[in-house]
Amino acid sequence: MRLFAPGMALMGRLRMSRKLAVLALLFMLPLSICLYAILSDEVNVYTSTRDELDGIRLLETSQALLKAVQKRRGASASLMAGSPSIRPAFDAANAESQRLIATLREQAAATRRFDLTAQTDALAAQYAQLAQMPLSGPGKDVFDAHTALVRAIFAFTADLADASQLALDPQAVTYYLANSVALSLPSAAEMAAIARGKGAAALSQGQLSAADRGALGVHATFLRDQIDTVRHDLKRVQHALGSMDGATLVQSVNFDNFDAFGNTVASLASNPNAPLPESNAYFDAGTRAVDAVYRAHGQLSGLLKSLLAARERAQAAHIAVLSVLSAASVSVALYLFIAFARRTGDDVNDIAGSMTQASAGDLRGRLDVSGRDELASIKLRLNELLASLNRTIVTTKASAESVLTGSEEIASGNLDLSRRTEEQAASLEQTAASMEELTATVRHNADNAKQAGALSREASTKASASGEVITRAVGVMHEIGKRSTDMAAMISTIEGIAFQTNILALNAAVEAARAGEQGKGFAVVAGEVRTLAHRTATAAKDVKEMIERSSSSVEGGTRLFHDAQAAIRSVIESVTNVDAIVNEIAGASLQQGEGIEQVNIAITQLDRTTQQNAALVEQAAAASASLKEQALRMEEVVATFHVDV
Repeated sequence: MRLFAPGMALMGRLRMSRKLAVLALLFMLPLSICLYAILSDEVNVYTSTRDELDGIRLLETSQALLKAVQKRRGASASLMAGSPSIRPAFDAANAESQRLIATLREQAAATRRFDLTAQTDALAAQYAQLAQMPLSGPGKDVFDAHTALVRAIFAFTADLADASQLALDPQAVTYYLANSVALSLPSAAEMAAIARGKGAAALSQGQLSAADRGALGVHATFLRDQIDTVRHDLKRVQHALGSMDGATLVQSVNFDNFDAFGNTVASLASNPNAPLPESNAYFDAGTRAVDAVYRAHGQLSGLLKSLLAARERAQAAHIAVLSVLSAASVSVALYLFIAFARRTGDDVNDIAGSMTQASAGDLRGRLDVSGRDELASIKLRLNELLASLNRTIVTTKASAESVLTGSEEIASGNLDLSRRTEEQAASLEQTAASMEELTATVRHNADNAKQAGALSREASTKASASGEVITRAVGVMHEIGKRSTDMAAMISTIEGIAFQTNILALNAAVEAARAGEQGKGFAVVAGEVRTLAHRTATAAKDVKEMIERSSSSVEGGTRLFHDAQAAIRSVIESVTNVDAIVNEIAGASLQQGEGIEQVNIAITQLDRTTQQNAALVEQAAAASASLKEQALRMEEVVATFHVDV
């Protein structure tokens, strides 16, 4: 965000119209510069093509001049070697050279794209000096002067190729064609022309010296190398053309005459025994070789010119289309930007007007929303905001009235609440006093319950001791009953003995009676025994009856002791239950006392809270008064807004 802070600050200080103007300038300026640069590049390419076309016209003239000078050089060499029959060819070449010099100067002067007038003037001056040289002097000087002029024409061709952009053509086809037309083919023609002139001059003597043969050998090598270079360049041109129309033309270029002349030169150089051709025949063969080169030069030059012309037309059309598209793009951009600026300005003004109206308190206005852009969305949201504010103000107005009414009711209620709070405080004081008395009573009950619990525990202890005594007595009674039963058994035994004794006594008496007098004493004893047995039986019966009565009494006593034991146990259980109940009463009294203490604490807190409530009631009364005042102020503020009800 710091990166955009300066720009955001700058935009914040500018009005909308200036912002849009700045953005338009920042947009249109680079766009215009880019379009200008693109158009400039296209125009430069188009101009370069036009320069190449102008250069082709000058190049054709210079190549024709080169051909004429080469013919003049060869013819002059033959004339000076003693071949007067070649004079017409010399005169024709001389006249052609003069005409082409004049034409070249006129073309250079008429060309405004590049300036080569100084070079053409220099060529004219050099040719004038050559034309003044007599043909009766040394032939080598005239030949060298012609060669110097040819080199000057080559230099002019190089300058022309540079000035007209032929040497810097951006496309492969035209580049290789221009290289062939401007350099390779003229060089091949020059090599053939030199070999033609040198050889014709030597053959005009009727014989060839070793030096002549050596020179011809060098020329043959140059011819072979140069034609190989030309063919290599043409292969590259043909490859670059591909399936284009000019490929057939390049393929049809014929150098058979050049090859035949090269073979003738090589044969003269390498075979001393070969018959020598006529000077004129050799010269004509060289001319055919040169003509073959220049014929190819003319074909390729025409192809180059047609390709450049087609490219010129395509570039002109491209520039026109690009210019129209650029103008249309800029026009549409300007149109859309102006429309955007006007639409944005209108929307901003509408929004500003609506906000001004709203700031004045009028919330009834609404913006006309058309479109789906961000400003339309803002206008729509602003309408929603105004509608929401309108509803809010209406609701606030109603709420203010309700608050005013409510504040009055709150004030009245606070007075009533204050009165009831005071009554509640008095009631709480009385309740607190009653709770203190109740607390004392509960504490007293708790103490009594503790004492009763102690007494019940003591009674339980004593009852438990009595129960143990009765339990022991019951055991004793059981023992007595057991002994009585044993005594009854013994008495029964005694009765049995007495009964047996009685029977024995009876039997003794019977026997004594049988014995008579002898048994009287025994009878007396038997009677006593019987009497004693009877008394024993009677006594045993009485004892048995007494024992039975004792046993019955013991059993009754035992039952009474059992009943007493059960009663004592019931008493113990009752005392235990009473003790538990008394303990529960004591615990409940303690808990009740604690609860009452908590109630006392709560009543104290309630009393404190009641006092605080009384203070709060006073504060609420003050707040209700302030609320009433605020409600009145709110009504005054809301009354400043104009809303749709």
